[in-house]
Amino acid sequence: MKISFGLGLTLLLTLSLSACSIGSSSSKNLPVIKVNDLGADPTAYTGKIALKGIVQQIDEERNIFNIIDEDEFDTCGLSCSTAVIITIYVPGPSQPLGETPSGYIYEGAMPQVMDLVSVEGQVVKTDQRYVFEVDRVLKGSRAIINKKS
Repeated sequence: MKISFGLGLTLLLTLSLSACSIGSSSSKNLPVIKVNDLGADPTAYTGKIALKGIVQQIDEERNIFNIIDEDEFDTCGLSCSTAVIITIYVPGPSQPLGETPSGYIYEGAMPQVMDLVSVEGQVVKTDQRYVFEVDRVLKGSRAIINKKS
């Protein structure tokens, strides 16, 4: 089953989840959360977090990429049918899927399939769904996508 959490930074979740968390932090000392954990209960995470996952798919034309949990990737690669999939929307000036709820646009280079990334931001509730508002995307310690001010 897929649940849409929002246009903008849409979280698409296939429910068949396990719960565990990572005991590390991002470059801004944010709590690092696994994709499966956020998918299991997005309301459990308030404030800024770093969402850590493996890039499963990229659509540069629409400014989106999907990430899955590292454990899912380790188990069955990119084609897990039970994996939680979180779609990240980071529009440039063209905004192909419309504005993010806060109207942010982004600059930088999309990650590559199978990259391990950390997406920093926070879960916010809109009228109809949950949205992950991205501040930046890191590959290792290097920011590859940033929110424009």
